[in-house]
Amino acid sequence: RDLALAIAEYAPGAEVVAAGHVWRSAGLKVLPERRLEETRYFECDCGTVVTARGTNEITECSGCGQAVQRGMRRYIRPEFGFVTSDEKPRRSGTRRPERQYASRIAFESYVGGAAPEFIERWPGLRIGRPLVGRFLTINKGRGVGFRLCQDCGFAEPVILALRRSRSREHRRPHGGMCRGQLTWGVDLGHDFLTDVLELRIDPALAPFPSNWASIAYAILEGVTQALGIRREDLNATWRRGRDDNGCVFLYDAVPGGAGHVARIYEHMPNALAEALRRVSECSCEETTSCYECLRSFGNQRFHTQLSRGVAKTFLESVLGVAAVA
Repeated sequence: RDLALAIAEYAPGAEVVAAGHVWRSAGLKVLPERRLEETRYFECDCGTVVTARGTNEITECSGCGQAVQRGMRRYIRPEFGFVTSDEKPRRSGTRRPERQYASRIAFESYVGGAAPEFIERWPGLRIGRPLVGRFLTINKGRGVGFRLCQDCGFAEPVILALRRSRSREHRRPHGGMCRGQLTWGVDLGHDFLTDVLELRIDPALAPFPSNWASIAYAILEGVTQALGIRREDLNATWRRGRDDNGCVFLYDAVPGGAGHVARIYEHMPNALAEALRRVSECSCEETTSCYECLRSFGNQRFHTQLSRGVAKTFLESVLGVAAVA
């Protein structure tokens, strides 16, 4: 699996069904004399994640400019993968496997400190030229991180460890006991570079993050229909900008980019028109959404926030289309 998905699906404590059995992740794969590097990061209320690499310090959010007023967290990139324990897997049944959930993918920065040139093609919506950006996704282990041994690879969510024992001694994933140093409260993270297209939304038209989510997924659905791009090859994230506008980032889901956002930039009028058609012709209530308009398997965590009516009203305003009663 791509590491952005693996840190959720295969994280320590998670269960995976394969060959009729349930396998439980027991830790991270570690290599002799190759410690997994820890990276400090700050997660801002605006939706931006900023990392401090090396000795660099973070004083303010690069997205909204807010000063850092709370503690930093740490994440480890599980670059060698995950391991199961030596315990015999149980047969799968009706009980749903345990899952760990990563945060949504957040935009961090443009590569090389570049900033896109924005063009206002439509009232209330500005579009930036495609660039390469860095994105980050984090698994916080149910909110309080994991405890991890870099000697043997043992790891588990801290919340589970507190229910059992705080003893330093722990069981190695492949059998036997270990007294290696345990690191508490560390998250799992993965960052990657890909092509990104930024859209800036006038706060007078859409002031809330839930509005930006509805607009982002409407445009994504319009793009895939208008340009014939697979929905799995594109994704979106958003944050609040320095002037309170909504910043929506459309990006190639393939790390390194696949050239899709460059096509979107050139054919955005067709994409917006198709997005409006999709949210206008759907039969679900405008206060909600369905799989025929905004919902997909990949945005399940946002289903309760998505509103077909919000996306429809915004697109009508931007394209200058009068609402039809």
